[in-house]
Amino acid sequence: MSKNFLWPKNEGIVVVPHIGHALGCLRYAAAVLGWTIELITESGDGELSELLGLNRSEDFKADERESADILCRVHTEHSQQAYDLDALMNAANLGNWQGQAQPLNRYHLYKWQVIDEVAKATEKPRTETLKPQILTPLANYQSACQKTATQIIRQRRSAQSFNPNATLLAEQDFYQILAATLPDKLPFDIWPLPSKIHLFIFVHRVEGLEPGLYALPRNTEKLPVLQAATSEKFVWQAISAPLPLYKLLSANCRNAAKTLSCHQAIASDSAFSLAMVAEFSETVEAAAWHYRYLFWEAGLIGQVLYLQAEAAGVRGTGIGCYFDDSVHEILGLNDETFQSLYHFTVGTPLEDSRLQTLPAYSHLEK
Repeated sequence: MSKNFLWPKNEGIVVVPHIGHALGCLRYAAAVLGWTIELITESGDGELSELLGLNRSEDFKADERESADILCRVHTEHSQQAYDLDALMNAANLGNWQGQAQPLNRYHLYKWQVIDEVAKATEKPRTETLKPQILTPLANYQSACQKTATQIIRQRRSAQSFNPNATLLAEQDFYQILAATLPDKLPFDIWPLPSKIHLFIFVHRVEGLEPGLYALPRNTEKLPVLQAATSEKFVWQAISAPLPLYKLLSANCRNAAKTLSCHQAIASDSAFSLAMVAEFSETVEAAAWHYRYLFWEAGLIGQVLYLQAEAAGVRGTGIGCYFDDSVHEILGLNDETFQSLYHFTVGTPLEDSRLQTLPAYSHLEK
């Protein structure tokens, strides 16, 4: 899978946190089967490339080289024995690699030099093993959804547009969706680093809540830091709900949300939209390869939002295009201590009658 990158500053940022979404899919699928997932965090990029045979430059077109991001181990009830990364590497080196990758295109019109520069700068070396964090539960909600996890997973879609005149999203559903993004719950049991992503939420139409800007610190120890870094106009009023949600200001934020998200109506016609804001500069200065992990954490959150929206009877959409400088201006951020990495929106979808939806895996039914 391809890595995740930022476009140059002052442009609309385009993010592709696919690895995080894929990790979420894998963890949920494993959970349905009663299995678990382990990230092999000590492996470096060079080792992954060697393990998968991607280091054979002569077998790939120069502009179409592939790179590996992450290695996972699936644990069933019968797979508890320890693994040996070096033994895997030795086995790969003893293998007889065959075949060449077919070219995708005869030639490429564009060369995005910044992508290669970021890829080089964020290469991961071999490190010590990172273990998932064990956190105290922050909020507990019981979903009223009667569908099975399998049904929710199979019906998951991205909304193309939302009904701006739909009924208000139930307050309980709103809290349930947000509570599921907290790091003490699945799929974050696989995550090997402290939570670095916090949510700034544009509430448009939620029952019992004033329209406005809200914040959900996903690591409550960072609340003072967030308060100090953001606009002094924010009131940081705690909401009486069993999760760390704060109202920053009351306002009609629909136009602001739309403008921030590259003028896309999906950010304003929904029940709410949000920005995933990361602890950025300190994180990447400590280890440049953590840059990629920030995007993966954002993708995990996105996958949770997709499935929780479906469980609440609404629908979500990831927003990969937004103006980061404008996000900073609205939040009052003056530097890159915090950086918005991914946006998301949830609401009542407008179904496109031109599209046909068939049952999942219907082609396999006899």
